[in-house]
Amino acid sequence: MRYYSRQLDLPQASRDRWLVSYADLLTLMFAFFVVMYAIAQASDGDYRVLSNSISSAFSRSQPAGPVPTSVLEGNRGGAPEPSRVQVPFRAPHEHAERSLEQLSKRVMQVRNLQRISLDRLRVEFVDGRLDIDLDATLLFPRGSSAMLAAAMPLMQELGAALGPLPNRIKVAGHTDNIPIRNRQFSSNWELSAARAASVVRTLASYGVAPPRLSLEAFGEQRPKADNSTETGRARNRRVVVSVLAEPRQGSVTPALAEVLLAPAGIQR
Repeated sequence: MRYYSRQLDLPQASRDRWLVSYADLLTLMFAFFVVMYAIAQASDGDYRVLSNSISSAFSRSQPAGPVPTSVLEGNRGGAPEPSRVQVPFRAPHEHAERSLEQLSKRVMQVRNLQRISLDRLRVEFVDGRLDIDLDATLLFPRGSSAMLAAAMPLMQELGAALGPLPNRIKVAGHTDNIPIRNRQFSSNWELSAARAASVVRTLASYGVAPPRLSLEAFGEQRPKADNSTETGRARNRRVVVSVLAEPRQGSVTPALAEVLLAPAGIQR
């Protein structure tokens, strides 16, 4: 039996199709050998430059933020987008410290304008608060809680400085260890409380919000100096206005409501 091969008559385009794939293969091999040759010719310095460039590109932290609408919508021409200004973030405690520092400078200016000596009006930072230490002779006669008329300009300036701030304010009264017994006060506790209340009322009358104010009375229990000398006792007779760092409102206890609502007495 004879077998006859039959040759198919294919079109010329079908017979030459393999040339396209073969040409692509040659192109890829040529590109591969070119890259290999370039790598072989590169020096160590080139490798280091490439490595540093890649490392710096991937190590840059991109800040998270809103995506501009021009990118999503395809901004083509038109007015350029306004530049974004980054404002440095400040923690709340940093703002509180700055406000207390500015207040300290303001109080020292008031002291200079009123021509008050350094030993009679002291300004110092204690445990995150600003203490304004007022000598009792600046404000009151001996053994009295009626504020002197000569003290009103000073209290007005202090009220103007403290009024705009949101910080809580504590007023503490202190005395020396000499017992007091008169018609008005039977102990140093009462004298120190009445003097602190007088300062609170006066500050409120000069613009400090009453909910921010509170008072304390220590009598002779917290001396600053030795009570055995007249100089030390004079140092201990004082009223301290403490401006706290926390910018929130304080409170006045109900027990002191009647005292604070009473009109402030003025000694002429």
